[in-house]
Amino acid sequence: MWCDMENEPVEMLLHQTTRLYMKYAMSKLHTDGKERLHGGQAGILFLLKFKGGMSQKELADMLHLSAPSVTTAIRKLEGEKCVIRRQDEKDQRVMRISITPKGEEFVQHVIEVAKQTEEAALKNISKEEKLLFYRLLRQVRDNLIEGTDGKDGKII
Repeated sequence: MWCDMENEPVEMLLHQTTRLYMKYAMSKLHTDGKERLHGGQAGILFLLKFKGGMSQKELADMLHLSAPSVTTAIRKLEGEKCVIRRQDEKDQRVMRISITPKGEEFVQHVIEVAKQTEEAALKNISKEEKLLFYRLLRQVRDNLIEGTDGKDGKII
């Protein structure tokens, strides 16, 4: 039998593992009363923290999201006081989005939860096994990117 528990298909193992990994991380993220931001909103905050202020178009291009999706996310982030909009000094037609101290606090919290999740997922695994695991995951990722039709080999 192809689907017996001894020889589960890679697709099933990856699906189960990523689902459990994200479920674990999200449970940690939301148990302390922090804002419940979605992936796209967190992505915006990470870009703003590590790349600096950006226009909505730049954010949409970097995150591979539609302009309306970015607009909606930014409005929610503004409501949570995680970002602010300011006119670009060089081009008054462009609004620059910047992260606030509250947004930076959220990014730091996400980083801490990511570390905790990784530690929980990789406990009882030796350093050598972790290195091999990372190498294999990168190789699988690269193989799948290489196998795309070239239209959208981007990593989300």
